[in-house]
Amino acid sequence: RTVGNIEELAAECKSAGYPGTLIPYRCDLSSEEDILSMFSAVRSQHSGVDICINNAGLARPDTLLSGSTSGWKDMFNVNVLGLSICAREAYQSMKERKVDDGHIININSATKYAV
Repeated sequence: RTVGNIEELAAECKSAGYPGTLIPYRCDLSSEEDILSMFSAVRSQHSGVDICINNAGLARPDTLLSGSTSGWKDMFNVNVLGLSICAREAYQSMKERKVDDGHIININSATKYAV
């Protein structure tokens, strides 16, 4: 979850001789500007994205009947919009470069739902 941990994993992968490049990049998924900046950096440094793993999400303990609108907006902005923007940008990157074997992986969790 932290850039430092992912940097360590990237170094381990490189020293083990795995092909490809793991790029840690800090990004606020509730901010379209941050997401677009991240994809722009990847395009300029590495020509584009071949694999995108969307593995972030928020869960608030609020129920439907007592939850706050701002909490719901936070979850929606990260869990739905952030994921969708990342998927769109990854797809566009692959399409522009005619990558036909790319992957977009969305990892979600089903937490307790209460009304």
